[in-house]
Amino acid sequence: MRHGHGSFLTLEFGQPRLEVSEHTEKARVGRRRRRVVAVYGDWHLWVYCCHWFVFRDGERVGYSEGTDASIGRAVRTLDGQRLTGVAVNQLPGRSVFTFDLGATLHTRPYSAPRTDPLLEQWSLYEPGGTVLTLRGDGRCSRGPGDTPPEREVWEERVPLSLTG
Repeated sequence: MRHGHGSFLTLEFGQPRLEVSEHTEKARVGRRRRRVVAVYGDWHLWVYCCHWFVFRDGERVGYSEGTDASIGRAVRTLDGQRLTGVAVNQLPGRSVFTFDLGATLHTRPYSAPRTDPLLEQWSLYEPGGTVLTLRGDGRCSRGPGDTPPEREVWEERVPLSLTG
């Protein structure tokens, strides 16, 4: 679980794997080597361009428009939890992700006129390279991750099945 730019969230699920990379950076005097270790999973969820709220046992612990401390609490709450379910489009463009230790992540589109309802809210990268993306109007697209935007097909039903 990582907090990205602004209020973007990145969550990793499934079998974990470590990726280690080494970099050489310019320092005040000479160069300095640096090693970065990151954990990735079979499934990758990127939440962006929407409002999101994290609850633990029914109590809100953080949200996308909150302070850095609030966003930090949300990230720590979700970190290490296993995704157990997803309910999409209970209301158009709204989703609820449920986790095994009692947390939930709720997403909903930004309100007009702030943004375009066709703006993508989240993308779920599945094992095998397929990506499921939800827009603010409640339509979704599912296809290979390298599909050009103009070739994506947006549907009203959500073709989601979590296995693995």
